[in-house]
Amino acid sequence: MHSDCEDGSSSSSVDSEADTEEASESTEDASEVVATYSCRRRTNRWPLALFHNLVDISHYNAYVLWTSIEPSWQQQKPYRRRRFIEEVGEMLVTPHIKKRGRLPRSSAAATMVSDLQGAAAGSSLISEQKSRRQCRFCMDRRVCRTCCKCGKFICKDHSLSICSPCST
Repeated sequence: MHSDCEDGSSSSSVDSEADTEEASESTEDASEVVATYSCRRRTNRWPLALFHNLVDISHYNAYVLWTSIEPSWQQQKPYRRRRFIEEVGEMLVTPHIKKRGRLPRSSAAATMVSDLQGAAAGSSLISEQKSRRQCRFCMDRRVCRTCCKCGKFICKDHSLSICSPCST
């Protein structure tokens, strides 16, 4: 069936061993490259570990495709792959930040979100909610505004840019 080599082994088995060795070497090389910039976290859940692995491999594949299409992109920088991952992350997150209804609690994050939302005109730390509740301080007004820091519903009389208790 197969032609025998001089040492008595078939040529197909030699070829398959060489192919298997090459495949394992290329898999190890790919694993090393993917591990350079990884999103993996320590977890005991195998589906999450599988998802992290898929994201890492997808990032690397997207980078290889992008650099083959645009070889001159960021060519002068030694950390092109890191820059690519950062830009992809920004492009994925930006639409969700722009749609965000409430500002984050930390001032740095709130500034970044308000800058992205283009709310430079009339920006405040008071966010508007769709639901209405009573003001936490006077209890006789129904309001839509909440304090960015504590999330309490407040009326205009009890707020400057944040509610009175949070300003102290």
